[in-house]
Amino acid sequence: MQVNRLEFERVVKRDRIVHAIDTEKVKCDKTSIQTMYKDLNEKKPDVLKRLYSEYKYAGKTAVNIFEAPDFPFELNNKDAFLKHIKGKLGINSRVTGIEFRPVLSLMPKINFVDDLGDAILIQWVSGEPKVGWSGYEVVEQIKPSFEIMLIRFGSPVFVEVRSGYTNSRKFLNHFEQLISTDERGIISINWLPVTQVTEKEAEKIASILNAGLLESEVIGEGCIGRLSLSAAPGIEDLNEQQQYRDMVSGRAYLSQVFHVNYQELDTGYSTKVKFRINHKGGFEFKNKVSERIIRRILDVFVEVRYGFESKTDSDGNEAVGL
Repeated sequence: MQVNRLEFERVVKRDRIVHAIDTEKVKCDKTSIQTMYKDLNEKKPDVLKRLYSEYKYAGKTAVNIFEAPDFPFELNNKDAFLKHIKGKLGINSRVTGIEFRPVLSLMPKINFVDDLGDAILIQWVSGEPKVGWSGYEVVEQIKPSFEIMLIRFGSPVFVEVRSGYTNSRKFLNHFEQLISTDERGIISINWLPVTQVTEKEAEKIASILNAGLLESEVIGEGCIGRLSLSAAPGIEDLNEQQQYRDMVSGRAYLSQVFHVNYQELDTGYSTKVKFRINHKGGFEFKNKVSERIIRRILDVFVEVRYGFESKTDSDGNEAVGL
């Protein structure tokens, strides 16, 4: 299947493409993502597909994880959950790997389901009519909007939403409707936000990842407004600056932006990862990242919140920070 050029350019990070080209020794024009896409598509389409698969549902994205402590026991495994979805959608054939393309409406519907091995992925789609120009005509169009959700079964169950914190809550409500039945009744889950951390937890996460603080927002004078602070060029960690520590002393954090020098021991790929923690709820990557990077960073959140040991990736390698 042809990799969509626009989607490839939107989600895959440039330095990851360059690393793959250099590793595979592909003769390629590396002036832009567009030219690299063209050359890889002609000379190494398998490499292009592999790169896209690493970033397809990732890229530059918000990610919020919620624990579902009262998730229905009978649905807490992939087979039972997929069987339930088939019943909800009213289909008898396989449910994974098929794009359903439902009629677009304001109400999110399931467009795609995939088995990722360690999780079930649900792609929701919705659309809002908007008036715009098409050539010289004014027309009403409905542009699809996609949101990704991953369900990780176990004890506890974690539901990951690739969306902003407020928006992700809306999709959790739709997920409750999905798992509800006439027999089971309306399900209401006590969603516990894993990516909403305290200042001390954020400090521990940064310490484990060896992350430097680049930006922060704190409560302003007299608890009015907010004070935004950014690192000057050349400063890797604001916390190492006495002037910064004096300015934020005694103030509550609203958000923090960290950066990590990420490296994969097996592939040799390294890059800088930048992410924001919003202390009122919400987490987002500020640059394009792969599924593997998302898992490494968010495993540390789970480790800190629950005392779990941080996981290695599927190849048994640990991604390391500074």
